[in-house]
Amino acid sequence: MHTIFNNIVLHPDEPKYRKIKAANKAFLRHIANVNKAEDLMLQAGWRPKQVVDLEKAWLWEYEPSSHEFRVLVEVTEVLLKAMQTLHAKTERKRKDDAERKSKHAEERERIKLALEDDRLQRQVAQELTAARPHDT
Repeated sequence: MHTIFNNIVLHPDEPKYRKIKAANKAFLRHIANVNKAEDLMLQAGWRPKQVVDLEKAWLWEYEPSSHEFRVLVEVTEVLLKAMQTLHAKTERKRKDDAERKSKHAEERERIKLALEDDRLQRQVAQELTAARPHDT
């Protein structure tokens, strides 16, 4: 959605960025199937229209000097900040998960070494006991 909005902000006079078909795969994946995404498009100035061959499309029909354009710029900035926040949280979670896995692996290795050390100590004790002469 940020890309769709930002294309208009960066290229306000380019007609190809002012229309998106409702049947477009990217639109279906990133907007139509996302809760409240179409509401955000409406708030940002997009309007659903029936176009050629009765195919639904979303149009953005405002001038760069309009109030609606300023709203679109603000919405685009908010979306960018939200994406950056989400990316930072995701990266933190990934790092935390990796650190937790590493600590878990270290603990498993420590326990494994302790068990092996215990096994060797028992083996040595058994050998020493077997090597002693028995009292009769």
